[in-house]
Order: sequence, then C-alpha cells, then structure tokens
Amino acid sequence: MAADLAAKGEFAKAAKIYTKLSNQGDINATYNLGLLYYKGQGVKQDYELAFSYINRAAFRKISSARLQLAGMHLQGLGTKRNVDEAVKLYIEVAEQNNAAAQMILADLYASGKELPANKGLAFKWYRRAADLNNKDAQYQVAKAFDNGNIVAPDMKQAIYWYEKAASQGQPEAQYKLGVAYLIGRGVTQDATQAAAWFKSATENGHLAARFELSKLAYTGTGVNQDFSPAFNENDLEAKKGDPIAQFNLALMFQKGQGTKINLQQAQYWYEQSAEKQNIPAQYNLALLLLNDDYQQRNPSMGMEWLEKAARAGNASAQFNLGAQYINADYVKRDFLKAYLWFSVAEKNGKPESRNPLEMCRKKLTPSEIAELDAQVPAIMAAFQP
Repeated sequence: MAADLAAKGEFAKAAKIYTKLSNQGDINATYNLGLLYYKGQGVKQDYELAFSYINRAAFRKISSARLQLAGMHLQGLGTKRNVDEAVKLYIEVAEQNNAAAQMILADLYASGKELPANKGLAFKWYRRAADLNNKDAQYQVAKAFDNGNIVAPDMKQAIYWYEKAASQGQPEAQYKLGVAYLIGRGVTQDATQAAAWFKSATENGHLAARFELSKLAYTGTGVNQDFSPAFNENDLEAKKGDPIAQFNLALMFQKGQGTKINLQQAQYWYEQSAEKQNIPAQYNLALLLLNDDYQQRNPSMGMEWLEKAARAGNASAQFNLGAQYINADYVKRDFLKAYLWFSVAEKNGKPESRNPLEMCRKKLTPSEIAELDAQVPAIMAAFQP
C-alpha cells in the first residue's frame, strides 16, 4: 500500500503508513521511511532522522540499507563523516555479491580521492562486478586489458569485455569497439562493424562516436555515403568556434555537400577559420577570392590571404604566388618575387616549380639569384609548425 502510494508520488501518505509500520517493528518500512527523510519526499528533509531510520534497518542486515548508510558515512550526512566505517560497510555488502557496492569500492580505489589510490584493488572490484554483469564494470575491465597499466595488456580479453559491455548499451565500450574495428586492433578490420558500433554509441549520446560516424558517412566507408551527418556535425562545432570544423563547413558549402552550394557562406566560414591561423582555410579563401566566376571576388584581399598561406608554409600557396607574379593577373609582373616563391615551393615539396624556376633564372642576373637564394632559408624557418 505505502509502496504503491510512493510510486504514484503521494509521498506524504506513504510516509504516514511507513511511520505506523516502522513503530510496529517493520524493518523494511523503517528503511523506506529513512529514504523519504533522506530525499525530503512527503516529509521535511532531515538527514539525522534519515540516518537513524536507515541505521536501524542496516543493523538488521538489509543490504540496501547498509549501502545507503555507507554513503551517508562517506559524505557525512546525518552523522560525522567516517570514511573507514563507510568502506567497512561497502566491503561487507560487496562480499555479498552486490555489484553496486563493488562498483563504489572500485571507483573509490581508482580515484584516490577518499582512499589512497590502489589500482590493483580497483581492478579486483571492477572484475567482480563485471562477473555480475555490471556493464560499467565490464568496460573498466576491458579498458584495463586494453591499456595494460594494471594488468598485462591483452586485446583478446579487452575485446571480450568491450563486447559484453557494449551489448548492454555501454556507450564508451561501443565507441571503443568502433575504433577497434575501424583500425583492426584486436579484431579483423571491418568498416561496416565500426560504423554499426559508432551508430549504437551515438544513439547513447556519445559525441566522439557521432563525429566518427559522420566522417564514415562523408566518405561512404562502412555505410552509404551521406554528407548530411558530416554537415550537421561541422555546423554544430563551427558555431562553437572550432577552426577545423569551420574549414570543413566552408568546403561543404563550396562543393554543395550536405547542403546547397553557397559561396558566400563558404567565404564566411573560410574567413572564420583563416583568422584562427588555419592555413588550408587561408589558401582556399585566397583561391575563392581570386576566382573570376565568384561574384563577390576580391583580388586584393585574395592576394593578401595567398601570401599569408605561403608565408605560413603552404606549398601550393607558394607555387601559386610565384605564378601570380609571372602571369600578372592581379599584381605587377615581378620575376624576382616569382623566383623567390618558386624556390621556396620547390624546397617545400613542389617539384613542378622547377620549370618556372628555370624560366625565371633566364630573366635574372647571377647576383640577383644569389641574393634571392639567401632569403629562402629564413622564409622556410618562419613556417608555422
């Protein structure tokens, strides 16, 4: 009767019945009454009264009451804080194969906040809780075998426990399995399996899995190609200020991937990323602003961004900057500057710079070439890491 009332949210009525039954010696009613005082449901919250009732139930060996009492000792609610007494109670309940108590003990030893850190004891209790099918414990055991910082590394055991936890919906385990299948670590590489586990983890709110799934969908790896997830993911992160996401979003607006082509939006997001020193964004922004087919083109600004990208170390920007000084589309023809940037590009991994370099050499004197060659190391030394 009282339990039904509590389930309906009629806590005040339940409290009256629990009080009557408790006075008659009903120990379960005593415990439930203690919980009402602990939570302030149907009665004024009173930790001391809660402790009194729960302590009476715990004395009668009710595991749930002893577990609750341990927490109150640990936090100092309704009684003086007593970590030793809390641990004693947790161990007593844990030894009765109570997975909740085992998990609490494991977390306490793992964190090292309330107790001295002890990875061995933490693993012991995680393993016992894992054997009782606790999914979070199974994930912790898997991680221990994966990392090898508590037990000897064993990917076969890690995958076994990841799979047990993942099958129960543990999102971290699902994500780890996705990564394992994606790179073939401990399992045969399988992009379809990776995508399936990333999808499961995403449905359980795992952000990193959502990002990985969007990347697979973008390339059509393991799933049907779909640009929408990647667009949505990059749109979300770009608005938070992430320069890589801003670059990706600009690229998708430029190519019409997951959205309609919108070059003005592409320019906007390239600019946001470029201002944060994203070198590919600086280069792409330059190309867009120099594109004759772009209605909002701005050659002057485009050349500024092209030189910024070149000075930051982008070899393609360096090659194109050299070409601009030969073609003279937007700047005055200058073989000195052309030679300089083709030289930098060639040393930075652009072998196609060799032919225009030879052409420039024919336009310059030996002393001019020597002076320009001397400038190249300083320019390269200034590249962004």
